[in-house]
Amino acid sequence: MTKVAVQPLRDVEETLVINIYDITEARANLGISWERTRVEIPISFYTVEAMEKKIDQEFKQNIMDYSIASSYYTQRGIQLEKAKKLRELVMKLKETPNAWDYNAYGLILAQMGEKEEAIKSYKRSLQMAKETSNVYLVSENERLLKEILE
Repeated sequence: MTKVAVQPLRDVEETLVINIYDITEARANLGISWERTRVEIPISFYTVEAMEKKIDQEFKQNIMDYSIASSYYTQRGIQLEKAKKLRELVMKLKETPNAWDYNAYGLILAQMGEKEEAIKSYKRSLQMAKETSNVYLVSENERLLKEILE
């Protein structure tokens, strides 16, 4: 329940008048007038919050698309700079990148000849894979590290 102040009108409104006043992105006033009385009811909008939520949802949906595109380029050894940017975007959009993200990033860096950065990424992936008992990814990272260090 909302209590609003009643405002007397100087002139008579012979018909019921409903208007929306003072519209902003976050609020507005619903005005109702009739005879010699007017009330304004404040209305709040959650536009910013709703848009931020929608944008977050869209980005999270696009994470998979970005990840697939990055993997496609990496597996074919093409457009590696683009693959790198997409993988970085995936990792940035996630709250916490996982072991697979660091592994995939390392693959791109290794193909680009950025060995030191690739090694860091593989080591981070290896550490996370061990923490989550991902035997396959532990083995894969160990193989990639051995390969890059030779």
